Amino acid sequence: MKLKLDSHSLELTPTGKSYMLKIDGQELAAEILRAENGRMELQLRQADGSARKVTAYVSSSGARRWVTLGGQTFVLAKSAGVGKTRASGHHTGGELVSPMPGQVRAVLVNPGDAVTKGQTLVIVEAMKMEIKVAAPFDGMVKKIPVKTGQTVEREQVLVELERAHE
Repeated sequence: MKLKLDSHSLELTPTGKSYMLKIDGQELAAEILRAENGRMELQLRQADGSARKVTAYVSSSGARRWVTLGGQTFVLAKSAGVGKTRASGHHTGGELVSPMPGQVRAVLVNPGDAVTKGQTLVIVEAMKMEIKVAAPFDGMVKKIPVKTGQTVEREQVLVELERAHE
């Protein structure tokens, strides 16, 4: 399976009980040590034999997959060569949604603000993690239907964006 992880290329190949990950050309063996309730403990081993344990949090909705690793949340999306579906954490209309239930910790923009691709717009806290919801493209904030301190559900709209005119 070949996926696109934000701006990184990721290939995932099952190899028995483990997986071979190829991230931007770098190969890692990944063994799932424990998985329960959306939490995975992994051991990553590089080609030189060095290894490290990491914890990843995974949530999904249909074909969408969110992975939080090291305090940063990534959206898994099939690459253009694999299929037409692209799970990008936002709808084509520019709606950015919460990847999981949580509480809005900060709203960093206002309606009418110009934003750039990758800019953090909202921070949601879920399972003692900060999830930074970033702009998927350059544009303008149309609407923010949430407030700091508000509890949100998975897939609830956090910000509505309008693409910048090119």
